[in-house]
Amino acid sequence: MTPATELNSTSKRLSDMTVKVSTNQLAQAVLKELEVYTEEVGEAVSKAVLDIGKESAKELRTINQVAESNVWQNYPKGWTVQNTKRKGRTIAEVHNKEHYRLTHLLENGHVIKNGTGRTYGNTRKFEHIAPVEAKAIQELEKKVKEAIEKA
Repeated sequence: MTPATELNSTSKRLSDMTVKVSTNQLAQAVLKELEVYTEEVGEAVSKAVLDIGKESAKELRTINQVAESNVWQNYPKGWTVQNTKRKGRTIAEVHNKEHYRLTHLLENGHVIKNGTGRTYGNTRKFEHIAPVEAKAIQELEKKVKEAIEKA
């Protein structure tokens, strides 16, 4: 078997085995190795994004500090994750599909007014999205580092 045939017949990474290549084939061998590495890391990162998106939505559904009154009991149930793959990127968008207008108001508070324009004060903040987002970012960074080291 010639080195060129041996190189083309391998489907695994070249680092798993010793392959002799000529200087003309060195560029091909390096490119193949980089393609396999990129694919492995990309798959691991995509899986991490999807997993963390699911975990974040689940965590937001379990937060009951906002649902203290009967009026907002259905707010936590609306949290969901929408997974999208575009141009080689995996996106996990966590959002509240039922009460999407309330997320900003509850997270940041808002002014209370009556119909005449008078201001009565401000509502208190329910910071429930920011802590989950910060945790998801830290977890994703950790999983991406692990994927790069493992590949």
